[in-house]
Order: sequence, then C-alpha cells, then structure tokens
Amino acid sequence: MNNNIIEIELNNKKDYKNKFNNNRISEELDRYILNETKSVKLKDRITIEIQPKFELTEDEERDLIKMIRLSYKDDLDELKIYEKLLIQQSIKILILGLIILLVYYLSNNLFFISEFILIIGWLLIWEAADIILFSRTENKIKQTRRKQLIHCNIVFKY
Repeated sequence: MNNNIIEIELNNKKDYKNKFNNNRISEELDRYILNETKSVKLKDRITIEIQPKFELTEDEERDLIKMIRLSYKDDLDELKIYEKLLIQQSIKILILGLIILLVYYLSNNLFFISEFILIIGWLLIWEAADIILFSRTENKIKQTRRKQLIHCNIVFKY
C-alpha cells in the first residue's frame, strides 16, 4: 500500500475558504484535491501536505482539517443517497421488464405486437442490469475516493 502525497500551496486564507461559507473549503481547492486523487489507486493511502505561505494558528490548522474532512463526508453521504436511488430505479425497471415479458408470454398469438413487447421487456431488463452492474461501479469509485480523503493524513509544512 503506497502513500500518495497531494501538495497544496496556500498563498492566503482566500485560497482555502469558500467565499460563501467560511466553514467550507473553496470550490477550487475541492476540485484540485479530487483531481489529484485520479492517479491514486483505490487501496492506497493519501497524505495531504499543506504549505501555507502565511502563518496559521493551531486552531486554524484544526479548522482547515475539519473543513476538508467535512466536505468529503458530505460528498460521501450524497453519493450513498444517489446509490440507493439507483438501486430503487433499477428494481422498478426490472419489475416493469418482467411484467412486460409476462404480457408477451400471455399474448404470443399476435405476431408483430408480441415481438415488439418481447423487445421492450428485454430492453428494460438490460437497462436494469446496466444500472446495477455499471452505473453503481462509477459511484462506488467516487465513494472510495471520498473515504480516502476523509481518512487521509493531513500535515502542514512551513
């Protein structure tokens, strides 16, 4: 398990504080950190090295660490909600597909219409499988990235 370092150089407090909420990290910093994780393996640990070009008190350092962790915890919570919605959606689509296939089975004496119903039924079942197998995978990777950042080591280098 490697330890990957994300280096952050701060020129002033505006670099890390959200302009709308001083208890949140800035959108630019958030995007930068997430972008830097793209080359990190999912099982590797991350270290964030913050190099401020100004003096931070211990309280400000603790607040910044809290802000970073809170930001990615909120992201993780949202991704978990999204995953639940994906699962619910795929189950509904799967049930609809199965109902349509049942209609096909009961009405296979109408050639053109029954073939159309068969195609729609299988299409819905495939869509449900696609959501479960592939869309959730992307979401799981995003969740893993947020967990890496929530549990990362954050150090200050002056």
